[in-house]
Amino acid sequence: VMTSHGPADDCRMSGTLTLPVTATPTLGGVHQGSNVLASAITQTLTLVVPPILGAEGQDYAPFDVMVGEETEVPLSLNNTGNNMTSYSLVMMNTLPANWVASFSNTTLMPSTTLLSVPADVADYPSDDLVHMKNFSTYVTTDPEAPADSIEYLQIQVLDLASGAYVTQLDIPIRVGEKVNALLNPSSQMINLSVGDSITT
Repeated sequence: VMTSHGPADDCRMSGTLTLPVTATPTLGGVHQGSNVLASAITQTLTLVVPPILGAEGQDYAPFDVMVGEETEVPLSLNNTGNNMTSYSLVMMNTLPANWVASFSNTTLMPSTTLLSVPADVADYPSDDLVHMKNFSTYVTTDPEAPADSIEYLQIQVLDLASGAYVTQLDIPIRVGEKVNALLNPSSQMINLSVGDSITT
C-alpha cells in the first residue's frame, strides 16, 4: 500500500511520479541446496496526479473611487490549485450605464491574462507569495452617480489553456463624494441709479 500526501496535508503537486519497485526473493536452505536462483524482479509504478484548477481573490472591502474620475483599483489573485497555471481575466458587463472599467489606464481593455502563476504548494515550506499575482483595474463612475453608493465589478477567472471556468471575483466599488455648486447666471450687468436698491 502506498499513500501520497501533499505538504501540510495540502494538495499534491500535479505531474507524474515514477517509482521503480524491486522484489528480491529470500531463499531458504532447501532452495539453496537445490540450486534455485533468486532473481530480483523490478517493475515501474507510475502515479499520475491530475491538475486541479483553483484561484481566489482577497476579502475585498469596498474600494473608494472618485466620482466621474478614473481611479486605479489594485487587486491580486491567489493560485489555490496544484499546478502552475495561466489565467484569463474577463470583466462582466455588470456595472451601471455610463461606468467604464478596464485593465488598462490608456485604452479600453475588458480582458487580460496572468501568465505562469505558481501553485501555493510548489514553494512549501517557504512563505513566499509567488503564488499571488497582483494586477490593477481602472474604474470611472458615472459623473452623476450617487455618493456612497456601491456597485460590483465582476471578473470571471478562466483557465487560459482550456478556457475552463475557475472562479468569479466580486469587487465592491463605492462612489466617493464630490462637493460642487454652480452659480447662474455666472455674470450679470445691472443699471442702478443713486439710492436704488435691487435684489438679483
